[in-house]
Amino acid sequence: MYSDFQTVPDFGAYFGVTYTQRLVNENGTVLYTYSISSLRNSPNAVTEYDALLIRSGFSVIGSFDAPSSPVLVYLRENISVSFGLMDLNVAVMLSDDAASSTPPGGDTTPPPPPPPPPTQPPASIPTIPGGGNRSIQVNRETDFSFTPNQSGLWVFYTFDNGNSDPFLALYDSNGIEIIHNDDGGVGFNALFAAPLVAGTTYILEATFYNFGTGNYKLGVYLAPIFPSDGGTVRVNGTTVFSFTPSQSGQWEFRTSNNGSSNPIVILCDINDRYINGDNDSGEGLNALFMNRLTAGTTYIVFAEFFTGDQGSYDLTITRR
Repeated sequence: MYSDFQTVPDFGAYFGVTYTQRLVNENGTVLYTYSISSLRNSPNAVTEYDALLIRSGFSVIGSFDAPSSPVLVYLRENISVSFGLMDLNVAVMLSDDAASSTPPGGDTTPPPPPPPPPTQPPASIPTIPGGGNRSIQVNRETDFSFTPNQSGLWVFYTFDNGNSDPFLALYDSNGIEIIHNDDGGVGFNALFAAPLVAGTTYILEATFYNFGTGNYKLGVYLAPIFPSDGGTVRVNGTTVFSFTPSQSGQWEFRTSNNGSSNPIVILCDINDRYINGDNDSGEGLNALFMNRLTAGTTYIVFAEFFTGDQGSYDLTITRR
């Protein structure tokens, strides 16, 4: 994470390059630039960093034109990230919108909170079975009621979306948002995981980004549990695992036997916040990284494929 914006993944640290310039503006925004020539070993850096921001909880809220290409603007709570190509550089501009929007000596009193939402959903709301369902057709914005039959990490994802851009958001029964996602999956699909309690009712909003339209399929399942002592599991298609290590220390995440597929492995905390991940640091197109984990703490492991790719591979998690 950037030292001055500790919720934003550090582009340079992720790709192993050093910024060529760091500018701090009077309003608190910080601009980092990285030479494209330093990224010759990471030809897909722009696409990968976009996916990394999405996985870290950011959503694309707009764009603006630059000489080389459009620059996308991402937002998570009050932190915004502008990211794209500018001349012969990759530019990452970071801003704390809450801090920069308050003039010196201005009124810092927060606005009053909105009125609370209704505590009960409409009686006609469709219900997802308590054991999940991997193929629910969505043709328009729809709210679903879901009461899981088991406590654990539940996965929500979309697929078969055609040209549409699905958006998912999960709420408790009082209408308070727990988590949302736009493009965490492949090809504009949504994907997230959340720890849920058996017998508790949640509301899942299945809609489209930026008032879009279209249709897609929605899936909900209980994440499989990766062995706490580590091991090797075959991944067939994008899979999300729950992993609670038995020991504290350095753990290695490695893929192998991938054929022609291009694996991506991403590690998040239980709140779906990005910790670490990799695409091609292993042999061939395989993923490889290490991270210190705490015994008894549950983590989310996203075993995915590079954009548009499919296939299968072995995922090995080992205590080092």
